[in-house]
Amino acid sequence: MASDAQLQRSADYVAAGGHVLATFKTGFTDEAGRVRAERAPGPLRQAAGFSYQEFSTIKQPLPLKGTLGGTGSHWGEMIDLEGADALASYDHPFFGQWAAVTTNKHGEGQFTYMGTGLICRPCPARWNVSWMAPGVARPQGLPTTIRVRKSFGTDGVPLTFVFNYGGEPATIPADLFPGRNIVTNAILPADGTISVAPRDVLIVAGSAQSR
Repeated sequence: MASDAQLQRSADYVAAGGHVLATFKTGFTDEAGRVRAERAPGPLRQAAGFSYQEFSTIKQPLPLKGTLGGTGSHWGEMIDLEGADALASYDHPFFGQWAAVTTNKHGEGQFTYMGTGLICRPCPARWNVSWMAPGVARPQGLPTTIRVRKSFGTDGVPLTFVFNYGGEPATIPADLFPGRNIVTNAILPADGTISVAPRDVLIVAGSAQSR
């Protein structure tokens, strides 16, 4: 459920260089839950590079063929390509004529769409979606309990959130996160290691070079 204006902002974001990853039924209804009169995905059609009018529930998971592999489940949209590339299609005598997962270059960015519920169990080696966001790859040398997220403060300063989801302290390389600890206001060391307490978060603002 989204208004035309909300969807247009997503399309504009892609045109300006962003990468949108959308799931099935995106753009299907307006903000009040009313099905749009035009073909789905409505205002996203040009950015997405496809449209569809028909869809089906999937009683039994369907294997997918193509770049990604995996399995489609629960819901399947019959996507007609209008410039987008099919990353996966249904491995089925009837549904196989339509794409299941697509990606489309639009302006400076890319729009990737999942027209079915993806299952990847076990995941084949080719199931690697790091290409969707090449600039946010996980830094090397981090414990498995650590997760990293990036954002910006209200003043525009970059913020890095380092979450430790484990029950033990986690040691991380200091040079991966130069900047200021916004809780203690201390400049983090340029080398060595930093310890993040169990189930805690380290929030780093800016960088040591820009302080």
